[in-house]
Amino acid sequence: MELMACILGLKEAQKLEEIKSGAINCIAICTDSQYVKDNIDRAIYVWSKRSWKSESGSPILNTSLWKDLIRKMKKLPPVEFEKVKAHSGNEDNEAANRLARQAAERPAQKPLYNQIVRRKSSKEITQRGSVEMLGQRIRIKIISSQYLSGHKESQIRYEVTSPKSKYYGKVDILFSKITLRPPHEYLVVLGKDMKYPKVERVIREIENKSAEC
Repeated sequence: MELMACILGLKEAQKLEEIKSGAINCIAICTDSQYVKDNIDRAIYVWSKRSWKSESGSPILNTSLWKDLIRKMKKLPPVEFEKVKAHSGNEDNEAANRLARQAAERPAQKPLYNQIVRRKSSKEITQRGSVEMLGQRIRIKIISSQYLSGHKESQIRYEVTSPKSKYYGKVDILFSKITLRPPHEYLVVLGKDMKYPKVERVIREIENKSAEC
């Protein structure tokens, strides 16, 4: 939503007569999003030239939105991003937050992406990097799956269900080019790169809940 706000703002700016006539030579986007402010230069100068992948090869999230934002910027005068502090009495920021809350209470549009979510059994919170990538066989239950169409793989949130594993109950994030569906359990082989945690291979889907590895 933080990215979409910038995209829609620039879309509205394109309609201004001052923009069309060239009277405005610079646009400032004021945002309380550290995510947008910190990554806009990376998106333009690094990620876009690296096929929207990180240095480790993992997919950049929200690729389609970053691409759309950059396309909008190219059609307008130079765009600068200014970070404003959230909930600090800034009139425009408070108005934006108020409208966002109202919109959340009565959603009318289709979601930006489809994500399948199921309740987890573990009491652990999701913690990135809590499960080491050692190339090990491990049993996991899929909690949520978001398909990243630009990369043809999914971002998976999972919990470890191997009772004998030291990671039992841990909840983490990884990527998979193989379709893994919530709330199914699978015996998988993990990768060996902590910077790009992923499923290397699916051995089988777990049908028998008493099966262990």
